[in-house]
Amino acid sequence: MEYVLRIKAVSECMGIRRASLCYYNYENQVIDLEKYEHPMKDFSNIIINDGIAKALNSEEKLSIGEEVYFYKNSEMKSLNSTVLERKTLGIMILPLDKEMEKYYLKSIEDGYLFDQWNGEFEFLLGLMEQLCEQNQEKANEWFDKAHKKGFNIKLNK
Repeated sequence: MEYVLRIKAVSECMGIRRASLCYYNYENQVIDLEKYEHPMKDFSNIIINDGIAKALNSEEKLSIGEEVYFYKNSEMKSLNSTVLERKTLGIMILPLDKEMEKYYLKSIEDGYLFDQWNGEFEFLLGLMEQLCEQNQEKANEWFDKAHKKGFNIKLNK
């Protein structure tokens, strides 16, 4: 069975919400977030080591299917005042296996969105076919479906 890390950053400031998303193989590694757009880059990097995620001088134990969070607040200057920008980084391990395939297919059938990204379940099914089943043709079918729904994220290795 294969696992991937789903990493999401959200910024909320003055009623404006921005979010970014990326996927990585689940393995011990340092993930450089500075190459991404705001708000992801504001968290600099994540260290994944033996089931522990470290960011912002804090650490959280990772569990399959449960998101862990890191928080960072900043003061931003607006026209006449200073406002608070709240940023959240969420990290979750997702399994890519036949057990989850049923859940992902049902979610697509029911029109359910994973967070806000349309096509993410199709992307996960594509990863399952690619990484677990070694079926690149079927994987490409799922990736195409995800892309048609506007999901343009790729697995970072």
